[in-house]
This record gives sequence, structure tokens and C-alpha cells, in this order.
Amino acid sequence: MRKKLGYIWSVTKLPIVAVAFGFIVGAACIAVTGNNPLVAYMALFKGSLGSIPSFGETMYKVTPILFTGLAAAISFRCGLFNIGAEGQYVVATVATVAVAWFGQGFPRLILIPLILIAGFCAGGLWGGLLATAVAALLADYLFLDPHMGFSITSPASVVALVLFALVGVAIAAGAERMHLAQAALAEELAKTSSLLDRASAVAHVGAWEIDTLTMDGSWTDEAARIHDLDPAQGSSVAEAIGFFTEESRPIVEAAMGRAVSDALPYDLELEIISAKGVRKWVRTVGVPDVTDGHVTHLRGIIQDITERKT
Repeated sequence: MRKKLGYIWSVTKLPIVAVAFGFIVGAACIAVTGNNPLVAYMALFKGSLGSIPSFGETMYKVTPILFTGLAAAISFRCGLFNIGAEGQYVVATVATVAVAWFGQGFPRLILIPLILIAGFCAGGLWGGLLATAVAALLADYLFLDPHMGFSITSPASVVALVLFALVGVAIAAGAERMHLAQAALAEELAKTSSLLDRASAVAHVGAWEIDTLTMDGSWTDEAARIHDLDPAQGSSVAEAIGFFTEESRPIVEAAMGRAVSDALPYDLELEIISAKGVRKWVRTVGVPDVTDGHVTHLRGIIQDITERKT
């Protein structure tokens, strides 16, 4: 229950703080004018929520704005910068009303999807056109002669500005295609990583790596699970070697020493005692990574072979 309440608070605390801050700033502005903020807020709540008709009227006016804010929030959440949400709302409204008016004779199964599509397209196009126009005007104002002023003084300058905007649209379209390609690649890599993790768990095979210069090590989740450790918990090289039994530890230390000094790989079957005190047989393989004649990394696998050995 405590964890659930903590999650609810972590999700809602930012909106609550934002609303509270808005009320505080509003109260300060009202107080500056010489009026009582408490009286003003009471009148606000009474007029909007004080009766069923006023509540219905409030919801009637607020619902489109809520959906507009939700649409802008979704775009920001997806990494898409969106400006002019209010203008998109107005343009989409005009488009939907126009389609509904001119399509009065259409069947509802056809008209309703057409109305929705018109709203989507009009709002989206308006957002893109507005963003492009603002970017073009800012570039003209800041970078083109005269600086800190607009260069639109002739038909030729208008054509140049339009061409600049079209180039900006082309670049934005290319950037969006690259973003989508990167997202698809990231999704594919995530799927591949998930498949490898499942295969590793089924085969009880984990991987590890050691930087021989700093002696910092890392391992996969399955390697941690073989040692009965939490995958989120890190482990040092000394701690990892410490899991080997007294009989096995000198053998693996000698093999790792030869791998680092002489670039000799090894393949050993030894015993470890896990973090839970369970005695296990493991196969550990180490392969040196040589760069410019020096071993820079030692990489390998560790596999739980207890069932085969017993």
C-alpha cells in the first residue's frame, strides 16, 4: 500500500505543484489590483461548479481545450516540438464543421470518419505551416540583411523567403525520416537484446568483460544470476573471483594472469560458491582482446554446468 501511494504521488506531484503555483500567481495578481483573491476564487468556483447547469456549461467549454492539451502533451511526450496548439484547434474545428456542412447527404459511416480525418489533417498541417513560417521569419529577422529587421521589401525577397521555408520543410522531413529510422533501429535492437537475454537465461550462459588497464569489470544479468546476485547490483573483479572455491581460485587467477600477460585464452570448469551459499560448477571462458600488441580487455562467458557435472 505504501509503495502504491508513493507511485501515485510521484505521478501526480508535478501537476499538483503546477496547479498550486498557478493559483498562487493568480492570487498575487488579483491582490495587486486591490481585490481579495479569496473572494475572486470563490466566485470562480461558484460560477463554474456551483450548480449542475454551470458544471455542464463548464465541461462543454473545457472538453475541447482538454483534448487540445492532451494532443500537445502526447506530441511532446513523443519528442515532437509542437507550437500553436490553440490555432490548430481553431483550424481543425473549421475544417470539421466545413466537412460536416458540405457532407450532410453522406451516410454517417462515411461522414464521421471524414470529419475526423479533416480535423487531424487540418490541425497537423496548420502546426507544420505555422512552425515553418515562424522559423523563416526568425531567420530573416536575425541573419539576413538588414540584421534585426525584415528584408521583405520586394516580390523577389518574398520568393526567396518562400524558397527558404521550403528548404526548411525538406530538411525537417529528412530529419523526421532519420528520427523514425533511428527509432525503428532502436526497437529492433531492443527485440534482439531481449531474445539474447532469453536465450542466455535458458542456456544458463552469462557474459563478462574486464578492462585490463583499470581492472573495472561488468557482466550480463545472467552472469549475475548464476552467482545468485541481483542483476542491478554491480560487482568488482576481486569480488567475482572471490566466488570461486579455495581450490578453484588459484587456477582461475593464474589463467587470467596468462591471458593478460601473454594473450593466452582459457577454458576452465571450476567450482564457485554463490552469494546464497550454493555450491555450483561453472564453465568459464576468457578471450583476450589485443590492440597494438597489448591486451586491453578480457572478455568471456560463464555457464552454469552443475546439472551436467552432478
